Formats: sequence, structure tokens, C-alpha cells
Amino acid sequence: VKQEKAKRRINGLVNKLTFENIQPISNDIRRFYSDPEPEISRRFVTESLSCILLKSCEENGRTHVLNSLVEPQAALIAGLHISGIQGLASHLAETLCVRFNQLLDRKEDAEGHNLITDKSSHNILLFLVCLYTHGVIYAGLMYDIVKLLLNRFENMDIELLLLLLRNCGWKLREDDPAALKQIILLANAKTRSEKGKVPIRTQVLLDFISDLKNNKRRIQGGTSTVGSGTTGTSQLKAWIQKVRVDSRNPGGELQVPLNDFLNTPLNGRWWLTGAAWARTETKRKAVKDTTIHSEGDLMALAADMRMNTVIRKKVFCVVMGAADYLDAFEKLEKLKLSSSQEREILRVISHCCSAEESYNPYYGYLAGKLCSFNRGHKFTMQLLLWDLFKRWEGVSKRKATNLGLLTSHLLINFHISMSIFKVVEFDNLPDIATLYFYTVFRKVMNSKEGVIVSVFERIAGTIELDALRDGIWLFLNRFLVVKDPSKEKELSDEEKMKRKVARAKMRRRIKIATKSMGKAVKKGTQ
Repeated sequence: VKQEKAKRRINGLVNKLTFENIQPISNDIRRFYSDPEPEISRRFVTESLSCILLKSCEENGRTHVLNSLVEPQAALIAGLHISGIQGLASHLAETLCVRFNQLLDRKEDAEGHNLITDKSSHNILLFLVCLYTHGVIYAGLMYDIVKLLLNRFENMDIELLLLLLRNCGWKLREDDPAALKQIILLANAKTRSEKGKVPIRTQVLLDFISDLKNNKRRIQGGTSTVGSGTTGTSQLKAWIQKVRVDSRNPGGELQVPLNDFLNTPLNGRWWLTGAAWARTETKRKAVKDTTIHSEGDLMALAADMRMNTVIRKKVFCVVMGAADYLDAFEKLEKLKLSSSQEREILRVISHCCSAEESYNPYYGYLAGKLCSFNRGHKFTMQLLLWDLFKRWEGVSKRKATNLGLLTSHLLINFHISMSIFKVVEFDNLPDIATLYFYTVFRKVMNSKEGVIVSVFERIAGTIELDALRDGIWLFLNRFLVVKDPSKEKELSDEEKMKRKVARAKMRRRIKIATKSMGKAVKKGTQ
């Protein structure tokens, strides 16, 4: 009942959406994500919103291409994506691509509507175009759709090509002119293969592609296109730009090609940040098989992983059975664990992370979400790492590397501070500890310079951390810019130059880190 009520509220908000009220509508929808009600998960909101928008494109646009309807809806999704609502834009883009592909191959739907004259596919394509112009999806997806339509090249495909190119052709030309050249060659080859006189529709398409090639813009009489400078479009652009400026962690452009959206049953959704499972075709092995869904299989796997208490088994089943880290976080909260029982969550996460064949970012995002939500999880993470620092015996290289990458993720995203290393003696590390800290610092030092400054500033100015700063400085200069003469002899001149440039870059970043944590930079540091 609560889910049906929430879906009606979301539907009502979408129906009220206009160019003028997009800000308050966006705020109302964002509340479903930031302050979810019981039984109303973020995943449910995302799926409901995608379903409502797809239904709007299909049912409201059977006879006309509805720019005034689609543009504010696409801008709403772009704003939510940019403001940090993860998973929404990718889920909607996947839903639209799959439905668009289905409509291309069918003559009529289940209700008997003629899909050849139906404009549903036009409105779905227009929605994708709007997402592209607002920076949600990338040019490669648009070019994939163009190639798909050119390979089919039926009457409706030509209409769709004209719709796409008229609304975002100039942006495509700016973003990837080399791909546009391939499209022009493909279109010309397709036209030459047609026998007889070129149809008017095809000629119009070829003329427009020629205009794109020659950067020749023509005024489209009586038609409006996405981003054509109308008042409503200008309002949407200004609003999206404001959201982008105000957002602390804006969502980036989705670099997902069309085939990956269409083949999710085979390949999985690799583009989801912190997805709990990997592509089917890869040979990567998770703890055993992260695509296990049945509770019995998960319980058996929990026993194999030595989850020897009821709480650990419950946590393990949630972590390994979730669709992504947000789904796992919500399910962990619903377990209603006591403060002492909650400590088992990060213990299970770190255990699963260290058992992976290679590092899975899923654990980093889930651990980070928990640490940002509850300070108790930060303290638990600190204790886990201190236990590791005390006992390096028996730690495998795989475990050291995976936990090093997990730690670096938490540091880079400011969930923990480098002050946790204050118990470490950097001048007397065993080999396996050296590998762990090399992994941590290498990852941190390869992040953006602004992040490096912020990470190291957190341990500046405290007298109690003088020894820690000296130890970190010693480790960075001893291990991150080291030159191995024996290996250098075997390299080509080009490879030697690449390594020299990389070392110079690392030295510069070490100087940035040294200044950030309040140490004087020594001249002649190697």
C-alpha cells in the first residue's frame, strides 16, 4: 500500500512538471532518496520513476513528437543525476534503450497500435537526445544509435535519424568529428546501394548530413529543436548549470555504449558504481560467485567463508546478495542490529574484500557509505586496520593489495584520516606491510592534486602526529620514486623516458603532499 501511494505521488509530481516549476519538483523527488520511508527503497523510487517516464513517452506521444513534454522531464533527470542521485540516470537510459530497440523490430504493440505511424519511438529517442545534450550520456551512445538506424535504413529509421541529427547533430560534430566522418561514409554507402531514384526523405537526410560535414547551419522553419534557444530551453540550461555549480559531488557522463545497455542479462551492469557483481564473460572470480541469489546458496557460501555466528551470516547474505552498495546499505539498516552487533558489518566486508581474486570497488563504496552514516563504523574500521598493523604474519599479497585499495578509497573520499597510521613504524616494515602501504599511497598520490592536498592537510598542525608525518615522508621518498637500474637496462628508450616522466610527476606530487601536511620540502630529494 505504501509503495502504491509513493508511486502515485511520484506520478503526480511528473505530471505537474513544467519549465517553470522544475526546481520544487526536483526537491520533492530528491526527498524520496535522501529521506526514504519504510518499505520505500531508493531502488523502488528509481524503477518507478523510469517506468512513469517511459509510459509518458509512449502513451502521451503516439501521434506527435512532444518536445515540450520530454525536455523538462529529461532536464529533471539530468539535474537529479548531477546532484548526486546515483543509479537513476543509468537505469532510465537502459530502460529507454531497451524499449527503443524493441519498438524498432515490431510493427504493432500488444494493444494493436500501429508502430510504423506511432511516434513513441520518436519521443523515446528525443528523451535520449536530451540526456545527451545535458551531459548525462556520452556521444558514443548517440553514434551507436545512428549506426543502428543506418544499418536498417527503412522509412521510420530515416525519420528517427533526422530527428536525432537535427536535435544534437552539431554537438555530436563538436564532441567526436572522427565518428561523424564514419557516419557520413556509411550513409553514402547505404545510399549508393539503393537502386533507382533516391527518395525525398533520404535526400533530405543526406542534405542535412552534408550540412553537418560542412558546418553549414540552416534555419529550420516552423520547427523547434532541443537547445534551439527557446525561453523554456534556456531556463532548463540555466537551472542545470546552477545544479552543477551547487553540487559537491556531481554525477559524471555515462560512458556506456548501446550494446552494453541491450545485453545486461549477459554482461551485467558494469557501469553501476559499486555493483556487487561483474560481467559474465570475464574470468574474474569473486569470493566464489557474487551472482548467487538463493538464500540457501548464500548460507552455504557463508559457512565456507567461516561466518561462524548468526549475525555474521545475516550480514554476509545481505552484502553478497545485494544488487549494488546502496541496496546493501538499505538492507543492512533494516537488520536493526545493536551497536555491538554493527561492528560485525565492517568485519564481514573487509573479510570478503580480502578474499576476492582482485579488488572489487563495491566494498569500498559500501564501507564508505557506512562510515559516512555512522561514526561508530569509522571507529570499527580503525580498529580493524590497527589489528592488521599489529599482525602481518600470514597476510597474503592478495589480502594486502585488496585491503590497501580499500583503505585508499576511504582516504580519498575522506571517510577516514591518515591519522590511523600513527601506530605504524614506517622505518621498520616487513615486506607484506610495505606492499600494503605502497598500494595505499600509490593510489592516493595518483588521485587529483586537490584531493592530495585535502588528504594530507588532515594530519597537519598536530604535534602528536610529528612522527607520523616523518614516517610518511620517508616512505613516499623511499618507495614511490625508486629507480631500479637492473630493470632499466632491459627497457627501450621510449619506455625509459615514460618512467622518467612518471617519476618526475610523482616527485612533484610528493612535494605537494609534504607541504600540505606541514613539512618543509628538502632540496635534492630523490
